Amino acid sequence: VIMTEEELKTKQQQIEIHYRKKPDAKGIAFIIGIYGADGTDEDVRNMFSTFEELNFAVFTEKDPTCTQLACLVKAAATVRYPLNYKFITFYFAGHGGINDSGSPYVIPMQLKGEDGKVLRVEEDIVSTFDGTQRTCLFFFDCCLSSGTSLRGPGPHNLPKKVKAPPGCLIAYATNIGYKSMGDKIRGGVWTHYLCKHLREPLSIT
Repeated sequence: VIMTEEELKTKQQQIEIHYRKKPDAKGIAFIIGIYGADGTDEDVRNMFSTFEELNFAVFTEKDPTCTQLACLVKAAATVRYPLNYKFITFYFAGHGGINDSGSPYVIPMQLKGEDGKVLRVEEDIVSTFDGTQRTCLFFFDCCLSSGTSLRGPGPHNLPKKVKAPPGCLIAYATNIGYKSMGDKIRGGVWTHYLCKHLREPLSIT
């Protein structure tokens, strides 16, 4: 994915504006929603309010293209945060899948010129945050299937599994090979319970 230095600098400045508004926060949460997916608006609202309650600066991004999402990831990983910002959280709600080798990916907004472009979870998102010296939490509420309609516990015949770097966490709404569950009104089932557990005492300290 090709981005310009100007695009990256602009996104970094936008992020800096957000954290300067909340200098005493525990960290920053990036909430990304692709609004063509069922329940994304509700998921984004739930995650936004949850991390506001947890004293995070919250940065939301609606319907980013592949280039825009890659730029946000790069900017989020390279901004110089206050020392008290111990956590960087990345949440994605939308569409996703797996490639032929079983590697998960997310599907950004598909616009003319970027049709079919995806971001791989490990190579394009998680690895970008290596060396940030902060605890990074990655949450993905999206399908990890290649078109099946299966639900429930996923199969174990796909060898590729994403490994989180030391001090980081990667969590998915479903197993590799399966679809996530949710609807337009209530949002994702997994995100609903994720927010519930994140609000519990001592879940994020």
